[in-house]
Parts: sequence; structure tokens; C-alpha cells
Amino acid sequence: MERRLAAILAADVVGFSRLISADETPTLTRLRTLRTDTIDPLMAEHGGRIFKTTGDGLLAEFPSAVQALRCAIAIQTRQSKTRDPLYLRIGLHQGDVVVEGEDLLGDGINIAARIEPLAEPGGIAMSARVHEDADGKIPLELEDLGTPALKNIARPVQVFRLRIGTPPPPTLIQSLRPTLAVLPFRGAAEDEPFADGLTEELINALAAWRSFPVIARNSAFAYRDRTLDVRVIGRDLGARYIVTGAVRRSGGTLRVSVSLADVETAETLLGENFARADSATLELQDEIVRALAGILAPEVQKLERDRAARRPASEAGAYDLFIRGMWHRYRDTRESLAEAETWFRAALAVEPGYCRAITHLSLCSNFAAISKWVPDVAEAHAESLALARRAVAADPRDPHAHFALGVALLNHAMRPEASVALRAAIRLNPSHAFAHANLGQLSNFDNRPDDGLASVELALRLNPHDPRRFMWLPYLAASRYLRRDYLACLQACTEALQANPGYPHALRYMTAALGMLHRPAEARPLLSMLRRVDGDFAALETMTRHYFVPEAAEHLLEGFRRAGVT
Repeated sequence: MERRLAAILAADVVGFSRLISADETPTLTRLRTLRTDTIDPLMAEHGGRIFKTTGDGLLAEFPSAVQALRCAIAIQTRQSKTRDPLYLRIGLHQGDVVVEGEDLLGDGINIAARIEPLAEPGGIAMSARVHEDADGKIPLELEDLGTPALKNIARPVQVFRLRIGTPPPPTLIQSLRPTLAVLPFRGAAEDEPFADGLTEELINALAAWRSFPVIARNSAFAYRDRTLDVRVIGRDLGARYIVTGAVRRSGGTLRVSVSLADVETAETLLGENFARADSATLELQDEIVRALAGILAPEVQKLERDRAARRPASEAGAYDLFIRGMWHRYRDTRESLAEAETWFRAALAVEPGYCRAITHLSLCSNFAAISKWVPDVAEAHAESLALARRAVAADPRDPHAHFALGVALLNHAMRPEASVALRAAIRLNPSHAFAHANLGQLSNFDNRPDDGLASVELALRLNPHDPRRFMWLPYLAASRYLRRDYLACLQACTEALQANPGYPHALRYMTAALGMLHRPAEARPLLSMLRRVDGDFAALETMTRHYFVPEAAEHLLEGFRRAGVT
């Protein structure tokens, strides 16, 4: 096996699938022109060799990192001056490669390919190895991205980003993925350290959702003390949404206000205010950040679902197909769930390893199973588990994938394994309200309702506006039932059924609570609904014992008996 050290350049056209869908022939003509007029001549000039092409992408090797970087800068500089250009992202790495005929293989190739998506449209991202070799030879002003997670690359790789000239129009960037920028929170001079810490931690917390790119701290902090229209800042940063905030103290109370604005319209989409006793700084900062992230991230996701629903289907790439699926999934009907699955599968046809699409296919199978919308519930649960494991393998750092795995394991009564998966989701994203809620239900299954209540109430605080709260309220009801607070259990069930009439989990706990309160007459209208979902008492008993430990199961079954379930 022949090995050698090489500098690898990986390049890809930004938004190529969308451009092809919208206007195929002119786009292919522009791509050929890009190769013949720009890339091929500059490769030859700088000693590069293209060893692989993938439609709109390519991989090339160079004898040195300096030559590779000079070529990348030349390509991006020339392309930025081209009328109506195709924008490229370029990634660079230097490492050991395996020679196989004209092809090259190995980690050196994989790392360059994983670094490439971190570049801005029209820009370059490079590993620390390239930066070290080029330092002092090429004047550079770089943004340090730290050691971001690179898919299927186990060891940490430090990455730097280089912008070339004027960034492309924000409309191009905004058409790809919704990017969010958090500007430095404002405050009096004595509050500035707290405000800066709050801003930085909020950037990190929002990035942990992995649902959309978040502008890096250094770029956002360049706008400190600058009074500009959010549309100007959005254009400069290539952001679709801007978060602004303020901190002030008054009479022992710390007040934090935050707003989410749409860059295109400068409209304020969301405003939240927090007032907390001015106590220990770090604990307070953590509480506020967790609450803010839990509100802002789902709101952006909702806005994107609505945006995707209005966009012509002909413009859809993998991300748009996924978001369209999410729009249908949040309708919470049997028909919309089937439609959501269709869109998720379409996204996977475009990008087979798309973790988020795999994750939500798993959750769709799970929801169809618990709602008894499938002919074979066991098969749907098995598919949900297989998909969740595939999602975690596709991106081990995605909290949503671990959450889906936790849910699937819960439905297989694999409680210890489910706990590990749900806690992994929370470790990766402490604001993941769904993971907290399901961890609460896991505690209920183990007959630990006090722990369950704390987790579910935290979930409801973290995400107070989520339209799918009806899924968590029965968990709250379960905690209250097992604590023998049957009236409070009824209250949670009533709220859940108002949001989603006929939701099976809420029907079950409401029926059992009415039984324990000696109100069987009120339970009678629920029995026929419950029987359609769960069958007779024997089937309900089997399911209850499947999930709950014996003591908790007996307590619930007693409520069903008293309510008249037969």
C-alpha cells in the first residue's frame, strides 16, 4: 500500500441541487464554464491535480499546503469577480493519504471533505495543519472555529475560516439554511460581564440544537455598541434571524429582555421578559440561557416550517423537503403523519445520511404506534428503534437522534438503556424539553413520581409555547396520579384533550383518575373511546404492565377497574 503526504482541496457548489431544480441547462453551462475558465487553469498554475469529481464537487491534491491555499484563494477571488457566479465552499487539509491508482483514499481526504461545509459561501475553511504551514507565507485574517464535530472523524481537528472579498448576497445564503445571529446583550457598564457571558452561553446553547447554523461569537460581537438596522446586520452576517437582548438590575431583581427579529422585514417575531432575584451569577445565567434557548430554537423551527409550506415544491432540496415534512408532522393527524413520512423519505432520497430526516421518521413510526394508527404496532415500534439507531450512527452528536432513541427504547420497556439515551440528549442540549419530559415519564414508569414531576415541569418551563405540549401533559398527569393527586391529574388531562381530543395517553389517565375519585358516571363517555384504542381490560392491563413497574401498574389498574373498564 503506497502512502504519501498531500494537501487536499475539497470544493462544492453552494445550493447546486436547488439551482439545477430551478434552471437546469444554464446551471450546467455555468458549472462547465467554472471548470474550464477558472478551476482547471488555476489548478495547473499551482501544481494541483483533480483526482475525483462528484457532479458539482471535486477533490484535488497538491504537493504542499501553501500551494493548495494559494490556489483556493485564487479560485475564490476570481469567482467573486465573475458576473452571476456559482459560489463555492472550499475545505483544505494536509495529511497522510493512500494511493490507489489515480485515486486517493484515507483520513486526509475525509477530513478535507468534512471541513469544506464549514466554509462560508465564497470562502475557505482549513485545518490547523494548513494554517501552520501557511503562517508567515500568506497574510491571513482568520476566524478560529475551535474543534467542531466532524462527522465520522473521531479525533479533534482545529478549523480556521477565511472570508474572500465581499460575501455573496444574503438571499443566496438565506435560501439554503436559516442562519441565526445573537448580538451582544446590552447593559450598564457594571453588568457588561454578565451580559457578555449570557450572550456567549446563549450562542452555544442554540448551536447545541443543531437545527440551524448560529453565527460564531467573534462575528456577532463585532456589532457591540453599533446601532444598525437588523436588515443591515443580517445582510453583513448572512443571517435570516437576529436575536437582541438587554440586561438591567433594579432593587435586587435582574431583568432580561430578548427579541427575535426577521431580517427580511425587520419585524419582531417574538419578545420575552425574565425577572429573577439577583442571586448567584453562574446559576442565574444558566437558568436564563436554558429558558431562552428552549423558547427561541423551537420558535425558529416553527417559522421555518411555515416558510417551507409556502415555498414552491420545485425549489426543494433535502433541507426544504425535511422542513416540509416537519410542517405536516406538527399537524398531528393520521393523514398529516403519513404525509410527513413521505417528505422525510424524499429528503433521504436526496441525502441518504440526513440525520434529522432519519430521526423524525423514527418519531413518526413511534407516534403512529402509540396512536394505534398502524395495523402492526409491534412492527412500527421495531422500525422506530431501528431508525433511531441509524440516526445516532449518522450523527452521534445530534441530541434529537439520542432523544428518538430514548423514546424508542422506552416503548420497548428497555428503561436503563432509554435513560442513557435521554440523558445523552440532555447532555448535548440542556434545553431539550422533549428529552426532559420523556425522562420524567421514565421516572413515572419506575414509580418515582416526584422525580417525574420535576422533569416534566422543567420541560414545560423550557418550552412553554410548543404546540405539542399535549404530549407532555399526560406525563404530568401520570406523576400527579401516582402521587395520588387525582384532581390535579384530571386538570392536566383536560388541558391535553383540549389541544388534541382523543389523545390516548390523556384518556387513560383521566379514566383512572375518575375511577379513584369514585366518579364512574363521568368516566363512562370515555370508556368507548378507550376501548376503540386499547381493546378490553385484558389488553389495557398487558400494556400497563409492559411499561410500569408492578406497584405503579397495580395503582393504575385499580383506577381503571373503579372507572368500569371491562
